[in-house]
Amino acid sequence: LVSLVAAQPKDNSKSKSNNGKKKAKNKNKDWKKINYDEIEKDWEKGDDKVELESEYDRIRKIQQSKLPKIDKQNGKSPAAMQDALKKDPFAFSGGGGGSMIFVDLKPRMLSGSKWTTKDLDFLAGKWAHLLKTGSLTATVYNIDKRNLLVNVDRAWMTKDIMKFISMQPEVESFTLQNKKYTPADFQNDDDDDDL
Repeated sequence: LVSLVAAQPKDNSKSKSNNGKKKAKNKNKDWKKINYDEIEKDWEKGDDKVELESEYDRIRKIQQSKLPKIDKQNGKSPAAMQDALKKDPFAFSGGGGGSMIFVDLKPRMLSGSKWTTKDLDFLAGKWAHLLKTGSLTATVYNIDKRNLLVNVDRAWMTKDIMKFISMQPEVESFTLQNKKYTPADFQNDDDDDDL
């Protein structure tokens, strides 16, 4: 079979035209004439403003909404800044740096049994997924027998994440920047101004 294939003459008709010259490759110069900006605008037609907003713009918009509302007349005075900081200690945490929240869980699970490593790992994963569902970015780690570490990537999300932690039935207390909080500290916090 190999000798039959090798013995057959090659068909050169594909690479040569009828008169024996090689055929020129078909170059499509139309690709150089395409206006990609125009195509992009056509694709955007009919889209909602939210669909056209970039992730960066959306995050900046949320971050700006979390800044304290300061009176424009007295807004630059130190007293106005101190008042805003007293009302919301996390108001000016809009910078890039993250924070770590150490969570102390109740001595026993809701079922009454002791915490196991498997249970803590499951709880950490559950919280991480619930936070993502709420458009919050944080990583949750099992660090000890009944302690979790919540690493907040975007500082301006800290208050919302602390509010989430305070609503979890397994939580006894949590610490941020050497200050201890309990779920009761966030009971009357009804700041639900999400976009």
